[in-house]
Amino acid sequence: MNSPDNEPAENTNAQPWWRRGWVKTAAVGVVAFLVGSGMGSASNSGLLDDEQQAREKDQSKHAAEVEELEDDVADAENATEKAEDTITELTKVGKVPDYVGESWDGVSGDEYDWQIGRVDKPVPVADMDPGTVLGQKPPAGTELGKGGKITLTVSTAAPRKWTAIKTMKCQGGTTKTDPFTVPEGRVRMNYTFGGSSNSVMTLYQTPAEYVDLLVNDIGAVKGSTRMYVPGEYYLELGGDSCTVTLEAYR
Repeated sequence: MNSPDNEPAENTNAQPWWRRGWVKTAAVGVVAFLVGSGMGSASNSGLLDDEQQAREKDQSKHAAEVEELEDDVADAENATEKAEDTITELTKVGKVPDYVGESWDGVSGDEYDWQIGRVDKPVPVADMDPGTVLGQKPPAGTELGKGGKITLTVSTAAPRKWTAIKTMKCQGGTTKTDPFTVPEGRVRMNYTFGGSSNSVMTLYQTPAEYVDLLVNDIGAVKGSTRMYVPGEYYLELGGDSCTVTLEAYR
């Protein structure tokens, strides 16, 4: 048994405590733990980033789908509005105006796309200007839908010809006719006398101005005389029988 005096001397060559085996082992464990924790944190951070990106991608996709749906709804609303406008336009109804007396050149049915037809009717130029509406079907005030048909009767210049404007007769003795008007333009007076007595036709301008002795023959006579001066006139006729016709070239 060793006495205190015989205790071995302290070994001055022993290793420092940090170099001892158990210290190294502990240090390695700590470092491994720290490295593992760091890698785990990094791994978890990466997973969180992936999840965030996935969520953002889903949100972006959803937003695009919502926008597409909104565009589809807007397109449907526009299509509905256009359809309603088309129906309104097609069912539009208007009242037929009074075309009578109007010029054919001014006739229009553009607002309702009315189909306006024309039927020509020859009329003497002196009575009506060519191209004037004389009649219409349907009549003014009739309600007519879009694209409806209207037929107008329109005057055209009739072929010019001699047209009777007054006929006067006598039957024995002397006859004073009613006043008549000689219009401007080409005018003539045709006469026919019958019998064997004196045939006389004298022209006066109203009220009682002598103009000319147009006929003075014995017995039957037939002829024509031109009237060049417009105005109001009357005739004195004598003979067994006569017919006098005033004509204008129209």
